[in-house]
Amino acid sequence: AYRIYYNASGDILQTMKYYAAEELNLFIRSRVNTKYKNKTISSVTDVTNDSGHFYQIVLEDKKSWIYLNVNEKGNMQVEKKLQKQK
Repeated sequence: AYRIYYNASGDILQTMKYYAAEELNLFIRSRVNTKYKNKTISSVTDVTNDSGHFYQIVLEDKKSWIYLNVNEKGNMQVEKKLQKQK
């Protein structure tokens, strides 16, 4: 699925593509899986805007979710961590 954001003039501001982990760039998927061995990639959002191109990746296990922003070079930044209810 895709989502595109436009300004009032009709110029594209941002594109977002949603897909499963299997479709994620192999380099990025490998970097994430190596660092977070006990987590599963549950969703991927591929984002392109004025800031560049990056991936928003949600990881999960039985106890928590981790929301990552990953750039094209594989550099990761944790956006937030959430605990699942017991």
